[in-house]
Amino acid sequence: MDGFLNVTAFTILASAWLAFAVAFVASRSSLGATWRGIGALPLPVKGAIWLLTLPVMVGLPLWEGAWRTRSWPGIVRLLVVAGLVLATPNAFFPRVIR
Repeated sequence: MDGFLNVTAFTILASAWLAFAVAFVASRSSLGATWRGIGALPLPVKGAIWLLTLPVMVGLPLWEGAWRTRSWPGIVRLLVVAGLVLATPNAFFPRVIR
């Protein structure tokens, strides 16, 4: 059962980061639309999305949310999001426990 949860979590998060990357490259305004769309959802749905995709939901406001208007340069935001992208598979990659 543990292996199933690891594979499921890894698949969900890898897919979410892939969608983030595609949106970043293809249309950065879609990241803002996603952030606003998730903010408009009912609280239980919003909570479920945050729970299932926590690293991505931390990266999304870092890139497109309220912090964008502050003094964080684009390169700093990019490096922080890239760090999250690299840390997520390391934390959730399915491993065989012996």
